[in-house]
Amino acid sequence: MKVIAITGGTGFVGRALAKKLLADKYQPRILTRRLPKNRLKDMQYAVLDYTNSHSVEKAIENSDVVVHLAAALFCRSKAEFEKANTHNTRALVNAVNSLAKKPAKVIYISSLAAGGPSSNADKPRTEDMKENPVSFYGKTKLAGEEEIKRLDDDVEFTILRPPIVYGKHDSGFSKIANFVKKGLMINAGGNAFFSFIYLHDLIEVIKTAVENNTVMGKTYYVCENSVYNWKTFIQLMSEAMGVKMPLMLNIPGPLVHLMGYIYELTSGLMGKTPIFNRDKARESNAGNWIAYSGKWEKDTNWQGWTPLKEGLKKSFDKDEK
Repeated sequence: MKVIAITGGTGFVGRALAKKLLADKYQPRILTRRLPKNRLKDMQYAVLDYTNSHSVEKAIENSDVVVHLAAALFCRSKAEFEKANTHNTRALVNAVNSLAKKPAKVIYISSLAAGGPSSNADKPRTEDMKENPVSFYGKTKLAGEEEIKRLDDDVEFTILRPPIVYGKHDSGFSKIANFVKKGLMINAGGNAFFSFIYLHDLIEVIKTAVENNTVMGKTYYVCENSVYNWKTFIQLMSEAMGVKMPLMLNIPGPLVHLMGYIYELTSGLMGKTPIFNRDKARESNAGNWIAYSGKWEKDTNWQGWTPLKEGLKKSFDKDEK
């Protein structure tokens, strides 16, 4: 049974991935800074400290594949982003390279933010375009990609760049749903368009990267090949929830930035992670966040993506797992 080590395995995507791999007769090993109280049955767990090289080596030893999901989306400074998204990835790569028996593959979950926005809604990002990240998050995820490329030649890698990931049990998704329920939603992106990927599609993408050798050494955008503006997304969410379309408030760019600063300040005083920050405000004001996944589809014979409308219905279906 192949052992798949998953950093960020207790998070939204990581937990779903671990459960899917376990069901498909793999042995997932969730790597985490602290053991969760409610552990999944038949799951391996390993505690790691990225500042301790021995800890990282111990956590990934005897694994066949490493999936690196762990990342920080909401930080208060560039240094915090660098630590979480670049330095920790460097520590992981160093640990892999130092092992006598190395994992065969490392799958790195990057982000569309590493590529950057598109100024033209008719030209979604493709892999042949020059990267132009505009946020600290995007820049540090791109730097993480460069760290992954330092893996020894006997370790294969695949880099995946999903856009907005949505599905059940995601905290950010739930916060948006709460605003929809209350009947008021901010349209911070103006007339910008967005790409989306349903959680279970992303899980299948990662599993394909684990199993398919044709994708090794390559970088891919992975998403549904349709784009939506924020108003359409909220309208489809409202329909899936069975509630009225909320009032949409258009917020100018400078005010969006101010809101990010306020969220950072107030959450810091309360000792919590901000649900919005100045970095996300930069992304909101940057243009269209759209990508085209044709390269992935061609290389893997991909059969199709879950349309946003269907994925949102599944996300709010109480019987859907």
